[in-house]
Amino acid sequence: RTMICACLLASSLHSTAADQSPTDVQTLAFSDTRVFSSITRSNDTILVGIPLTQIVFILRVNGKNMGRAEPLQTITLKTGDTLELVDKHHTIEARAEVTPDEARLIVTSTFDARSFGDTIKTEHFVFREERKQESFEQGL
Repeated sequence: RTMICACLLASSLHSTAADQSPTDVQTLAFSDTRVFSSITRSNDTILVGIPLTQIVFILRVNGKNMGRAEPLQTITLKTGDTLELVDKHHTIEARAEVTPDEARLIVTSTFDARSFGDTIKTEHFVFREERKQESFEQGL
């Protein structure tokens, strides 16, 4: 059952096309839940929600092993901080970039399907904070 869920998650994260090069980056809004359960900005940090899945991921923050990642657990990242979710076939790596004007989470998702007779599939994402632009009426 876990293997089926792992395959379904991998299918939702990866296309069946050939591996993407780093130039094939998908730019998405923080509200997109394709990889993480949530991504939000809080001042100079990015809050990342671990995906709700039956896959048992090992969590690393800035290279430090934090043990088992709990579904919907929230991880706080500052500029330059990294987050890794790792299981036998899947690795999700994320790096936070936060400035006063912009917040981005740069993500690489890799699925090693060789034991299933397939290839290694990699996708690159940049999740950007959705900025609300204020509109002002101008008088003539």
